[in-house]
Amino acid sequence: MNKIDIAELNIQPFTTLGSDGVLIVGGDEKNNNPMTISWGFFGIMWSMPVAIVAVRETRYTYDFMNKINSFTINWLNDDKRDALMICGTKSGRDIDKYAVSGITLLKSDIIETPSITESKMILECETIYTTDLTESSFIDKSILGMYANDFHRLYFGKVVNAKSEI
Repeated sequence: MNKIDIAELNIQPFTTLGSDGVLIVGGDEKNNNPMTISWGFFGIMWSMPVAIVAVRETRYTYDFMNKINSFTINWLNDDKRDALMICGTKSGRDIDKYAVSGITLLKSDIIETPSITESKMILECETIYTTDLTESSFIDKSILGMYANDFHRLYFGKVVNAKSEI
């Protein structure tokens, strides 16, 4: 996997997450959890390249994201796409997602949070800001139908390293 300049990333913001999703990892090398996400954002915020991921308080990954101020975003190789289903439908509280899905941890180059070895692209992100979604802030109340009562926390991560097989 080669380090690439963040300015050379070829990410389509409206389809790179979408229905296929990607894996995020929160935590450190000893205590972490991979979780499938399909909601998020990429862009410039505060004059920095930023990735924003959303994690609900009820998710096992939530505590890991709050203990360590970094996370990785991992686009899996095509032969490991089934791991997205496992990591998106099973909880790390109940199973060892790594053993069940056949994915392995990879030490990140810059941040404390590990990446996934079987990735074709990885973003290492330092958490620089968080905010909680609240019911009162939704102007379009129809969106509330997507929630029971466990709103997302948004994690803004400064992209500090990018790697790709391409």
